[in-house]
Amino acid sequence: LEAVGDGMSTAGSRKLEYAVDQPDDRPLWVSVWGGANTLAQTLYDVRKERSAQALKDFISKIRVYSISDQDDAGPWIRSEFPELFYIVSPSNPGAQEYHWATWTGISGDHHYHNGPGYEFHLVDNPWLEENIIKNHGPLGNLYPPLTYIMEGDTPSFLGLIRNGLGWHESPAYGGWAGRYMLYQGYGESRAIWTNNRQTRDCVTFQNEYTQCSDQATIWRWRKHFQHDFAARMDWCISPSFDQANHNPIAILNNDTSKQIIEINAVNGSEVDLDAQKSFDPDGDVIDINWLIYQEASTPGTIGKLSSDKDQVISLSIDSDSKPGDIHIILQVEDQGSPSLFSYRRAIIHVSD
Repeated sequence: LEAVGDGMSTAGSRKLEYAVDQPDDRPLWVSVWGGANTLAQTLYDVRKERSAQALKDFISKIRVYSISDQDDAGPWIRSEFPELFYIVSPSNPGAQEYHWATWTGISGDHHYHNGPGYEFHLVDNPWLEENIIKNHGPLGNLYPPLTYIMEGDTPSFLGLIRNGLGWHESPAYGGWAGRYMLYQGYGESRAIWTNNRQTRDCVTFQNEYTQCSDQATIWRWRKHFQHDFAARMDWCISPSFDQANHNPIAILNNDTSKQIIEINAVNGSEVDLDAQKSFDPDGDVIDINWLIYQEASTPGTIGKLSSDKDQVISLSIDSDSKPGDIHIILQVEDQGSPSLFSYRRAIIHVSD
């Protein structure tokens, strides 16, 4: 905060202000990869130079995802601007509290000793050298081998990739960027999108091990986002479309968009779910998988899938289920190289 105040505007803080002011109905996502003082200066200037209503309108367009608190500006922002949308696993400046942060689930298993090493080879140097760095053009040549962990800041961006999970609609839904709840933690002046007991995913892997953690909300997707990364690097050097793999197209109940599908249902009823029009643009065979995302669903709102692999299935809702939401994920994986994934999410709104 020593760099924030009157007469301390920078090219970066004014550029951020300019970006927020653009005539675009979409929110502007601000990924904070280091200290947040540039954002703090922007908000400081706007509050000083505009009316209270103009400040409120300005703030309403911003979505912040911060990789912990790497200076004292983040806590100040959250206190001074209580209406600002803010995702963070709070910490003291420095790295001593990073180990409990959700974002470390991208690759921090060994460095922070906070994960099971699930598919860890995909975030280690040998795999990166083969699939990202070597023989993948100018961008690959610039990619640095990891020293501590791979892509630690990237979770602040991953949720914005339009893969069908719809994470950008709410951090509570879960996806490549992790899962968070709106919660007022100790020392915070108001509720923020952060960790609590209800933000932990329980993931079973290798058919026998189950781990529950905040980091699991990211590492459960590790194969998916790393294969996606490798495919994009292949696109950089492929001379034609048909010489690279591309994500399959997940179609749910004839809906070809990537939007979340919302369905109303009542206790004791069945909901039909149809993925049979899903396909792969490269002609690869696809595998269908369905899951109830329990942690994103309302506790006590209970249903059962008729199958987790058939193209057409049904969800049977318990007759004594509590009112609430059940999140169904359709996952489509192709058999190309590398195998790629697409998804659709259906939220079933259950009432009595």
